[in-house]
Amino acid sequence: MLHGAVIPYPALPLPPADVYFAHQFGGVAGTSDVSPEYRTGIPHCGKGNFIMSSEIVLPKNISNIIDEMKNALRYNIDYAAILIALTIPEICMALTISKNTNVGKKLYLKFIDDYCDYRLGIDGETCYNLRCGLVHRGNASSHVNFPYDNVIFLPSSSKNTIVGGMKMHIEELSALQLSTKNFCEQMESGVLRWCVDFGQQQTVLAADKELLSPRENGVAPFVGGVPLIASGLDDGSNQFHLVLTEVSKSD
Repeated sequence: MLHGAVIPYPALPLPPADVYFAHQFGGVAGTSDVSPEYRTGIPHCGKGNFIMSSEIVLPKNISNIIDEMKNALRYNIDYAAILIALTIPEICMALTISKNTNVGKKLYLKFIDDYCDYRLGIDGETCYNLRCGLVHRGNASSHVNFPYDNVIFLPSSSKNTIVGGMKMHIEELSALQLSTKNFCEQMESGVLRWCVDFGQQQTVLAADKELLSPRENGVAPFVGGVPLIASGLDDGSNQFHLVLTEVSKSD
């Protein structure tokens, strides 16, 4: 039995007439007869997704990544939060395919176009180019196909917000303006919608176990005895080539 944690979302303005939404379902923390590999949450209801349940289930380590993003927002560590938001689409899509297959642009665009909506502020193509520029060069507007000269994010500490994106043109210069908080929240909503389709597939759950994640007692047969951050599978032997011990501050 899992004691689930409901993720509440605020009421939203009515969407444009050409965007169809399901109802947002409320709820309280409860229990579900599912594996401990999951946790529960309530999604924004998005484009084309008529979610008929008050809670959905996230694979454990995808949930951990979302928590890392939310903690970064909470402490105004915006660079880390934006990086997670921009890479979570390909992490999710990678869980659905063989490890021998590259995620690539096509699947990244599919995540954005299928599971995010106008509130993200940009389409899949623009988001992918923004992601490539920031991840590979540290400059969000540096990709050769990115259509703006500048990218401007309102910091998570700002009392202002933007739902969607603002496009600015001053003479020959252009800029894309986004809200860090809204952008990350919309990506989280996209992950929740993706989980409606894929979150309980056994192949996805198996791949989720290999993601970079906290390991409380190490990773057998390599290093044990202390908490680690690691990727790959533990062989279940509880036998370690190297056993470490925590050193207290008094030592």
